[in-house]
Amino acid sequence: MQEMDYGWIEDRVSVPSIARILRNTLLGLDDVAWGPNNVFKFPRKGGTGDIFRRMGAHFEEKIRYRREVVLVDADKRVVRTADGEEDGYDALISTMPLDHLAFIVKGEEAGTLREAARGLKSNQVTVVGIGLNRPNSSTRCWMYFPDGDVPFYRVTNFSHYSPFNVPQGDITRFSSLLCETSHLGDREEDEILEETLRGLALAGFMEEGEKPTSVFVRTLHKAYPVPTRDRDARLKAIGRFLEPRGIYSIGRFGTWRYEIGNMDHAVLMGYRLAQRLVEGPGKEGRL
Repeated sequence: MQEMDYGWIEDRVSVPSIARILRNTLLGLDDVAWGPNNVFKFPRKGGTGDIFRRMGAHFEEKIRYRREVVLVDADKRVVRTADGEEDGYDALISTMPLDHLAFIVKGEEAGTLREAARGLKSNQVTVVGIGLNRPNSSTRCWMYFPDGDVPFYRVTNFSHYSPFNVPQGDITRFSSLLCETSHLGDREEDEILEETLRGLALAGFMEEGEKPTSVFVRTLHKAYPVPTRDRDARLKAIGRFLEPRGIYSIGRFGTWRYEIGNMDHAVLMGYRLAQRLVEGPGKEGRL
């Protein structure tokens, strides 16, 4: 916390009035009006990824998967992949983490780029998905847990998003929860899973000793870019190197800005940058 700046909180942290908190507490009211995601849409089938599968279907002939970029020659404007193939570019749009991009870019003065990227900080998140052989009566979409007695900071009621997030779409028989625990890469998945099951019982989502019918565990090694106090200065130095060379870094870890790093932000970044590159600066419209 001592390393974090405060500028990111404007659209990320609610600052309600004490009177409003007291009123809602006394009357038992949920305050659901704040924030950019108090209302959202979600795919009926296929989960979050279905949004991008549908988008990608329009450009299948132009998308090539599983081709690792190992070098970007910023002087020659050439990208090389792990299989040795090279492609030239006029403009290169990258969504890979900035710290990774900085260390595969070659060119005159690229050392300044790497030096600026070295100080970028991020954390990891271990995601634990739990399937239960019983319904979940909660109507909340997701809940945050500041309590130190549980490992996760957030639990998502995934079966409330869509009935098809459980087998046969039968939410009268099944439910699913998504639990997220953040760390600095110093936690084992088995340990987090065990603590998550205990935490879910403590929070009332499971019975003590209840066994889930299915479990999914995955660690995201790049989860949240940390808005450190020197982050903005480092990002400006990186931008001064990349953009004059036709390299545009966007997305959560491409911009390294958590405050504009949601999925909808990332899509809008891509749209506006494409519009700018095609139509010229100042032509970026709104979706």
